[in-house]
Amino acid sequence: MRSSIKQTAFNYCYWSIAVGDNDTSSIQACIESARKASIYRPFHIMTDRELDDCECYDAMSLDNPDGMNKLVYLKAAISRLSYDYFIWVEPSTRFQREPRDLLKALRRSPLHVPLCRIWPRDKPHPKNHPLHRFMIDSGLPSEPYFGTSSFWIIQHQAVDLVSSTAVGFWRKAMDQGLTVDVDAALAFTMQLFCGAPRKHQWTENPALWLPRVSHLTLSNETLQSAAIVDVGSESSSADPNTAQPTPRSQETATTPEMTTDSIRLSMNGVFEEFPSDGSGLSP
Repeated sequence: MRSSIKQTAFNYCYWSIAVGDNDTSSIQACIESARKASIYRPFHIMTDRELDDCECYDAMSLDNPDGMNKLVYLKAAISRLSYDYFIWVEPSTRFQREPRDLLKALRRSPLHVPLCRIWPRDKPHPKNHPLHRFMIDSGLPSEPYFGTSSFWIIQHQAVDLVSSTAVGFWRKAMDQGLTVDVDAALAFTMQLFCGAPRKHQWTENPALWLPRVSHLTLSNETLQSAAIVDVGSESSSADPNTAQPTPRSQETATTPEMTTDSIRLSMNGVFEEFPSDGSGLSP
């Protein structure tokens, strides 16, 4: 499935999940950093309290196996909003400037997940790791990439297919006794639906977004030149005393009403809609 990215004004929003004191203060700081960078795109947050300068929805009580709740909220709630694209940002995200041609990161794919060749340090070398072989057996090339779900972009019309494929991969892995989180599930799906995974590595476009691991390896100049960075939990406290008043957004979007009850009805049985046999995992 491919999308055609043309030089046109696309309608997109940022979204996230923030529950608890740490995440809510962090996402508030994230939004404040965007406004200070003159970014007035809407933020839609699934949360347990009222936040400033964004649309808030009751996050309710939802199990979060391996971080897969991101896909449940995306499919059952966020996809009901009338945007062409949805951009997930971790609460620890900070904006340093407005991104240029943000949607070009899709590169004609319906999904952009930042990929990397760096295997997690707490896991054995990829070729000796069961997940490496499992990704290959599920349809990926001999050298699959890892990825992160700290920042990703998805086309609205691809939500159902991406969610079904990622959850199917997660379930199939569980059936084989493997532990797979949302990072691996999205990275697998990303590579399945794009023709050139190499171009989706975060190192291909460091001016757009940088992961927290990059803070250990890149120069200050490179870090400061990025539009969006993940600063990690150590910098996730917002100082309400430094918040500056911001003008209202010039952009508007027709947003269908989402209430707690309507979201709950949408989420009821949402996992049951996904194939449990891992069908459709091959390209």
